[in-house]
Amino acid sequence: MISEKVVKAVNDQINMEYYSAFLYLGMSNEMDAKGYRGYGKWLFLQYKEEMEHAEKFIGFLQTRGAEPVLSTINAPGKVPSVPLDVAKAAYEHEMKVSASIDKIYELANKEGDHASASFLKWFIDEQVEEEENTRNIIDMFGAAGKDVNALFAIDHHLGKREDE
Repeated sequence: MISEKVVKAVNDQINMEYYSAFLYLGMSNEMDAKGYRGYGKWLFLQYKEEMEHAEKFIGFLQTRGAEPVLSTINAPGKVPSVPLDVAKAAYEHEMKVSASIDKIYELANKEGDHASASFLKWFIDEQVEEEENTRNIIDMFGAAGKDVNALFAIDHHLGKREDE
């Protein structure tokens, strides 16, 4: 049985995933407006992925007979307008998401909720990938510096990301 503590933590995570989606959507819009349409596309696909993550958490609660509870999602606010700064902000955010999921996993184990702990393993693995992807983008934009040709080559590369 899923404990009320785990249900509350998962509901909080659902809202964090929706916040993440809005954050990536804002970043996507900003990069697109600055002419980095490839990075904008990459970030938009990230937005869609975060929406899917929220839906997975909702489905999990429903499967366990618990009620998903949505709360107010704060607007992400102004996002950076430089690709490197966007990448750094994305990485910092992914680190917060990872820490949140780790805490839920620890709570599920403490509560003896093996089903929730098992479910969360997918997200733990996913976060390793998310952190690596955003860190790699930091490295690319960082290496490019102010070289416009390099920046737009990276933008072109990021625009090749396919909807998964």
